[in-house]
Amino acid sequence: EGDAVAVDDVLAEIESDKITMEITALDAGVLKGVLKKVDDIVEPGEVIGYIDDAVQGVQSKVAKPDRKKVEVAPTPAVAPVAEPVGKTVESESTAVDEDEYGATVVDVTDELIAPVSAERREERVPMTRLRRRIAERLKSAQNTAAMLTTFNEVNLQAVMDLRTRYGAQFQQKHGVKLGFMSFFVRAVSQAITQYPALNAYIEADDIVYHNYVDVGIAVSTEKGLVVPVLRNAHLMSLAGIEKGIGELAVKARDGGLTPDDLKGGTFSITNGGIYGSMLS
Repeated sequence: EGDAVAVDDVLAEIESDKITMEITALDAGVLKGVLKKVDDIVEPGEVIGYIDDAVQGVQSKVAKPDRKKVEVAPTPAVAPVAEPVGKTVESESTAVDEDEYGATVVDVTDELIAPVSAERREERVPMTRLRRRIAERLKSAQNTAAMLTTFNEVNLQAVMDLRTRYGAQFQQKHGVKLGFMSFFVRAVSQAITQYPALNAYIEADDIVYHNYVDVGIAVSTEKGLVVPVLRNAHLMSLAGIEKGIGELAVKARDGGLTPDDLKGGTFSITNGGIYGSMLS
């Protein structure tokens, strides 16, 4: 409270079960009357603070009343968590040398071979709402889904040769790299078209078939795994798929995903191969 803010400065983060969203300043001014603290529960549309744009030396682009409500954007998620106002400033790394600190190879070696503390301890860290929801969904899938694991090996030499031969031209023309995921999504889309049961689900006594393919692409972020959805993947070219995946990945890692980005996937892909694993 009392900090000066500019237009589009991040005021707080709202964390829901699926995503984290930033609340930004619509006007320049000074924060007044912060009504919520860290970890408080807030509802969609609830006021969490005010911005006073009448303070001398702070100008707003748009003339509006002196006190601005900072409201939580309506979302389908329940019980978001308010994060503190402020920014994290990372310290810059600086070069050090032996003359300044007097460190030698012997000093470092002695430190490395020093006895390791035998202290045994445990640390309990509360999970975020996102990680709790991930755990709940995984456990629910284990309890309710028909679990089946099958491995099929496919020769991708032709795809690798294609990327080697046309990769540079593809990137120059479309502005994105030609990766493997576009081929995976394309293959899945064509397989689903031939075998509609792969794109269906059971509801009560009915089997519901989709005549479209919305592919969920698993993206790992610092806060956990999210699965944004690539809509109408069966209608996309390789370039369109690569651009779509790239945009979703950037939004996921920057915390810009909306609830709609995570809804309605009819088939999901996790590419564990980038970590050298056979199964994820």
